[in-house]
Amino acid sequence: MAIRSEVKPPALARHTLNTAGAYLYIFGGSLETGEFSSSVYRIPLPLSEDSQWELVQPRGGKTLDVRLAAHSTVYYKATNSLIVFGGIMTSLARFSKLSDRIYAFQLDQMHWTEILYPRTALRDTNIPRERAFHTATISGNYMVVFGGYTHRHNKDEICYDNQMYWYHLSCHIWINQVVSADDSLYPKPQGVFAQAAALRRNHTLLIVGGYHGNVNADLFAYELPQVLRVENTLYNPEVSCRLHASHTACLSNPECGWCSADSSCYGRTIGANCTTNLQTTRCPGICPSLGDCHSCLVHGSQWGKSSGNKAAFSVASKLGLNECTWCVQNAKCHHRDDNYGICGDSSGWWGDKGTEIRRPSLCTSTDRRPGLTYIKYHFPINFTMPDYVGIVNATMVDFASPPFTTYFEHKLEGEMLARLVGFVRPQHQWNNSAIQVCTSYSSAVLRAGLGLYLDELVNVTTQSSNQSYCSNVQLPTTEQPFTIDFQVRTVTCSSKYKYLAIES
Repeated sequence: MAIRSEVKPPALARHTLNTAGAYLYIFGGSLETGEFSSSVYRIPLPLSEDSQWELVQPRGGKTLDVRLAAHSTVYYKATNSLIVFGGIMTSLARFSKLSDRIYAFQLDQMHWTEILYPRTALRDTNIPRERAFHTATISGNYMVVFGGYTHRHNKDEICYDNQMYWYHLSCHIWINQVVSADDSLYPKPQGVFAQAAALRRNHTLLIVGGYHGNVNADLFAYELPQVLRVENTLYNPEVSCRLHASHTACLSNPECGWCSADSSCYGRTIGANCTTNLQTTRCPGICPSLGDCHSCLVHGSQWGKSSGNKAAFSVASKLGLNECTWCVQNAKCHHRDDNYGICGDSSGWWGDKGTEIRRPSLCTSTDRRPGLTYIKYHFPINFTMPDYVGIVNATMVDFASPPFTTYFEHKLEGEMLARLVGFVRPQHQWNNSAIQVCTSYSSAVLRAGLGLYLDELVNVTTQSSNQSYCSNVQLPTTEQPFTIDFQVRTVTCSSKYKYLAIES
């Protein structure tokens, strides 16, 4: 097939292949050189000898973050997106690591984003750890993840996972496994990875083969819990809430709510028969999981509405939790109909209210977050290629040396640079014309001036310290904004606590 295609995907291994709409998509994988691919290729269906492959050009997102192999990809029709979980990702040059990240590729806009789902310091048992060579399957609003190579050697000696995990693709949380069943564990205690899985007739997950110390030919069938099955294309997941017999199971399902008056489980938007307040679990929707303006407004949109898609319609869609707006001042994505004044309470030199953006086209021109630009350069310092760039709403920043990958890198004992650049707007409540410059175990230079360009700034102070030290510095002006460039250098091998700060 496609033997006459002008564009052809390269030789790949450990990639994924998915049908989405009228196309077949290939994503990621390992190249012949050992490099990981972040490319997406697609070909129209049905296939023929004249079919043409196309290299998809993403219009947004960080493609370097999605260089993955041995990951899983599923197609979620409600948002017309490819959902990628786990795999082996690039870390540093020549090094890789297991991933627990979720990425979404929105096919209408060809936009990548990371889904920043809620994590806890002590990871809950219902949230999977980093893994590769696992399987992921779509069932209604859920992505069902099973097995995989996890390589955990701390408290538990686990190489191959035997658990099943459920991710709600509309509420964007991993749900408590109580909602599934007690028999959702792989029948063999050692777990499995590199297996294959497929959903049969919307209710039976078939798992075949894999490796757990030896290559096996096992075939297992797992019957999905009845409350999580998609019976037909017009299926409403809230209708199945009445099948939950216990309070715990009911609250494990974000589509449902528990009525204490009659000890019954109802759909959270159809529980009108409950005479008391319906107890519900949290369904945050996608908005809090999106970390930048374009992602917020591209992925935080009701794509299913325009196409009339009612399949597995989620409670998050009914409540408008997946329609988002971006707040410039606190750099957060929140629900469009949020009544808590998340952005309205942001006051400062820009005015009494924060700025909300509701169209992706306005992100480039309007998303000007107040703060200083924080830049880090690891050893060896290259001013044309910083290792980190971000906006901070603070005048104090902690910074540490990057972790050393090899003994050789540790012995280099080079120098790293942290930098705060931007405009400072003097406030009326500043009673004196001085600020404090503070450093710890480092040497610092503060340059300031009224010019707009960094080469027009002049040295205001220079200081070095082997411990925490602060000094007073005269302000260039108290009447108008001025520009600063605050640079701090330190030796990378030092394990001391280091920070830089400018305080009024």
